Amino acid sequence: MSNSSPKHTPEQIASRADNQASFLDKLLDVLRLKNDAALSRKMGVQPPVISKLRSGLIPFGASYIIIVHELTGWSIKQIKTDLKMV
Repeated sequence: MSNSSPKHTPEQIASRADNQASFLDKLLDVLRLKNDAALSRKMGVQPPVISKLRSGLIPFGASYIIIVHELTGWSIKQIKTDLKMV
């Protein structure tokens, strides 16, 4: 039995990065924020988290989806659709 996390292909990471980067750009625009540092403060996360989300190194998980929902009022379904998770 292995405790390692599932491996993702470079193509999957690149696709996730594109989707998440576009979503973060939309979020910056809607919240009228100037940059990722301002977004990290608004979301209550460290700046490297936004960088890792943008680059696709980490997935846009449930906790981040809930934060976006609370900040914007967007439905969870809409957020997942925008992130191309559904």
